[in-house]
Amino acid sequence: MLPNVNIVMERGLFPNGTGVDSLIEDAEAEFFFTFQPIVSVVSGQCHGYQAVALSHDRLEFPDIGSLYEEARKISALHRLDLMLREKAIRDFVRFARKGERLFLGVDRRVLQAPDHTPHRTSELLVRFGLHPTALCLEVPEPLLLPSSGPGLGVTRTVLDSYRHQSYPLILDRFGSGDAALMALHNHQINMVRLDRALTGDIVADERKRLFAATLVRLAHVMGMTVIGDGVSNEKEFLACKQIGCDLVQGDFISPPTTMAEAFSPSYTIVAEANRRERRERHGDQRLLREELTLIPAVKVRDPMTTVFQFFRSAKEHAFLPVLDDRRQPIGIIREIDLRDVIYSRFGKDLLHNKALHRGLVDFLRPCPVCDINTEAEKILEIFSGAANPPGIILVDDFAYVGVLTAASLLRVINEKNLALARDQNPLTRLPGNSSINDHIAAAFDNESAGWAFVYCDVDNFKPFN
Repeated sequence: MLPNVNIVMERGLFPNGTGVDSLIEDAEAEFFFTFQPIVSVVSGQCHGYQAVALSHDRLEFPDIGSLYEEARKISALHRLDLMLREKAIRDFVRFARKGERLFLGVDRRVLQAPDHTPHRTSELLVRFGLHPTALCLEVPEPLLLPSSGPGLGVTRTVLDSYRHQSYPLILDRFGSGDAALMALHNHQINMVRLDRALTGDIVADERKRLFAATLVRLAHVMGMTVIGDGVSNEKEFLACKQIGCDLVQGDFISPPTTMAEAFSPSYTIVAEANRRERRERHGDQRLLREELTLIPAVKVRDPMTTVFQFFRSAKEHAFLPVLDDRRQPIGIIREIDLRDVIYSRFGKDLLHNKALHRGLVDFLRPCPVCDINTEAEKILEIFSGAANPPGIILVDDFAYVGVLTAASLLRVINEKNLALARDQNPLTRLPGNSSINDHIAAAFDNESAGWAFVYCDVDNFKPFN
């Protein structure tokens, strides 16, 4: 189920003919979990932890796949998987803070196992006081390869069930194979994790950086959050940030560990790296906030009656942002998609019929999402790449702050261009008049720092203009 599992062969622990109980008990004693923080590239705030299963190297199986295969043969695959999930959740709740998430992997064989029992994971979460939105299920890219085999239907059914229960789905190892684009098209994914093969040489390899940036832009157009994996140094961190990654993980932030005291609600190394970035820009936050429309949002667990009441009372809005329990947007719900239900004689009654299991999540549609610190030109690029979106959702460190319409975005771009024109020197056409004055004024306001101002007059500059 979990990535990066290290199991070395040693004879004798699982003798031939071992029973189900022995396999589960020995695997439970053998495995332990380490956790690696996943943090915001803007603030360094911890978003969650990826659980990595390791063993004490006493098992008879050469890898985790062999262990799962043995469990499959004796019809104990789902039971083994549930044991590992429970172990990871139990460790997680001992140190996790409110709002942090646990990232766990999914194995195809478990989804297709005959002993697979729905809602067992939900029962685990209830026992430990967690909501499904706190558990992010990582789906490896090969799992979503198009296939005509009978297993594909089973996989899709189980993943749809997870989605209806509000579990965030993460496409893991994004970009490692040829299934990536089809996976984005065929499945409603909430996040993608860039494969280490993309982020590893991203600093030196310009073509790889362009390819990764294109994948990130595509994911953002479809309303997904992007995680940059395997970030090992400051240069890789800044490169992941520059191509648009929202979150990062790797040894640069913190290596996987079992030591709870090593975990922090935020990581100052991110803020320090951002300060050292000479090319860092402050975005167009002021202009964006002035043009924001604060459309009231609903939570994914709200009843459909709440949605109907909103559209009746606010007829000027054609859609509603939908948030999870952490006020993070997961999509929108459009009034036009509800018309068949609203105007149908029995439509509302059918929605209230619990036997049909239809709720707000069945009407969710993706919508582009951008951080409010993003430059207006990049927001416009993402907006124009989407399929006729009603707007673009803006967040501040993943929390919903409002919606930017097409007209508002154009006004931001226009105002920014006018400000740039006003800042240009009429003779040289170089920027600097207003920005230099603003910089000097800000320097004088900072009484704790010492400044030296030097005026340079360049002779014979006109020939070089």
